[in-house]
Amino acid sequence: DSRCRTSLSAVLIPSPSCHYQRSLFKHEFPTTFNGLGFIYLNVSSQPGLSGRSDAISLQYRTRQLTAFLIYVGKDGSRSADGLPPLMPQDYIAVSLQNGSLALGLSVGGVARSYLILPIAADGSLKPRMFADSRWHRLQVLRQRQTVEVKFDDRVLRTLTVRQSALSSSRIYLGGSSESWMPETARRSIFKGCMR
Repeated sequence: DSRCRTSLSAVLIPSPSCHYQRSLFKHEFPTTFNGLGFIYLNVSSQPGLSGRSDAISLQYRTRQLTAFLIYVGKDGSRSADGLPPLMPQDYIAVSLQNGSLALGLSVGGVARSYLILPIAADGSLKPRMFADSRWHRLQVLRQRQTVEVKFDDRVLRTLTVRQSALSSSRIYLGGSSESWMPETARRSIFKGCMR
């Protein structure tokens, strides 16, 4: 089945089908993204979105080699001189870029980008590993200064960051129209399913 149960064609806000669960909302049914819309959640009023540990977990399926998946972090800051807003200081952003997994991470104002190649458990290069139309589980787990990226329960990368606390007020799934977001979020809106 190429479609999921719930169709998405515009920006959505939290509904009764979303449940607050520690630091993220859990959507219990698959949602189809048609490349025209995304999900935006303002979670600034939710308790527990600032701390020393984060667990971001989503399941997705797509054939898109370049697509925005998720952003969890602060809103872009407005500059005093009228220039476009700047990328915020605290965030975790994940996207697909030319078949690889791209992780943008800023904790305490120190921004880093990581590109994770599609290398299978046997060490071979699998160009469509992240975008093969099968359901995959992606996790970004942060405990203080250690960040672990998992794909289908296999650790792909373990990173160390300097700061130990992250503050979040926004969640974007599948894309964004904000000028301060990475270009992938605005130009490569996700097509596929997420749950």
